[in-house]
Amino acid sequence: MCLFDNYDQVHCNFSGGKDSIALVLLLLYGYKVPKEKLVLVHMRVDGPEENKAFFDWEETDDYLKYCSEKLGMPLIMLASDISLKERIEMRGMWPSSAMQFCTSYMMRDTYSKWARTLGPGKYLCVSGERADESSRRAKKKVFEIYKHANASTKKRYVDWLRPVHHLLETEVWELMRLAGIDPHPCYEYVSRCSCKFCIFLSPTEMAKVAELHPFDFNELVEMEKRMGHTMRYKKSTLFR
Repeated sequence: MCLFDNYDQVHCNFSGGKDSIALVLLLLYGYKVPKEKLVLVHMRVDGPEENKAFFDWEETDDYLKYCSEKLGMPLIMLASDISLKERIEMRGMWPSSAMQFCTSYMMRDTYSKWARTLGPGKYLCVSGERADESSRRAKKKVFEIYKHANASTKKRYVDWLRPVHHLLETEVWELMRLAGIDPHPCYEYVSRCSCKFCIFLSPTEMAKVAELHPFDFNELVEMEKRMGHTMRYKKSTLFR
């Protein structure tokens, strides 16, 4: 019996980035998971779709729909009641590598809240972290219980699998090429499809995004001034 046969549904954590697309392709064509068992689940960090894109790339909503049609799979858009921008201002600080509340609040908690509405059943969340991206991701477990969504007392069992943890970046791009899927437009400017103003962007990438979105970037600077907290540290000065 295949691992995936044990689950009623497989929820593909789908950012629209190359790794999330690769994991879907691996499930479909590698593990032969029936398409009707798979669902694309996207967590929108700027809140509901009617909210203007700020940390999200403005092209993402349309790109996700393109992928959904190309893959022939349903797409579920989830969002926290509080946008990432609001969350940052409420906390008076930016996310950091040591405290990635952008991920915990906007991704993990948003998914868990939705998963808890599904009722009894066995569900598998799959995500696209790869070991060669960073030492931090290399240490992540390939399989674990999704503790924030799991509730055995309610007969709701949720597990977490990282199917592409072993893949190299070149292999991910090759999977997309073979499937004929165009990459997200953001890859013209940055190396990873994350938040438009992600804390992990290089200075060169951040400068490019600032050039592309000057009004939004100026708002980041104003947020720094209001909060007295800097997104990126460089000799104790504001990152500009």
